[in-house]
Amino acid sequence: MIQKLFDVRTSIASEVGKAYKKGDINKCIVANDSTSGRKNYCIANFSNDFSLLQYCKDSDDFCEICCGNEFGDMLNEDKEKCIKDVCPRKKTGDKKDDKDKDTDGRCITQEGKKFIPQKEIQIQVK
Repeated sequence: MIQKLFDVRTSIASEVGKAYKKGDINKCIVANDSTSGRKNYCIANFSNDFSLLQYCKDSDDFCEICCGNEFGDMLNEDKEKCIKDVCPRKKTGDKKDDKDKDTDGRCITQEGKKFIPQKEIQIQVK
């Protein structure tokens, strides 16, 4: 029973620590500037979860992943400042060309720099 109590306390302390994490914006700047910097950042921060590691390496939103990892949920102002200062393009208010717009709600993927609509997937809800 004492061990279970200790595990719960440790888990709660870990979650609180993550929520109040105040990281370093310079890590995101360095990682965002080069492929090797990005790879090294992802390995250093997500090596314990293979799917997160791959997502970090391959995602188009790496800058936001980095800022989200560096600053916890309770430090939204710092996280937004990081995104604003480090990310190469604004996420809010960007105007895209009509050819890149997803007008029918389907997923789009990039192949050879062309956006190709994907087939709809039918989901049955019970």
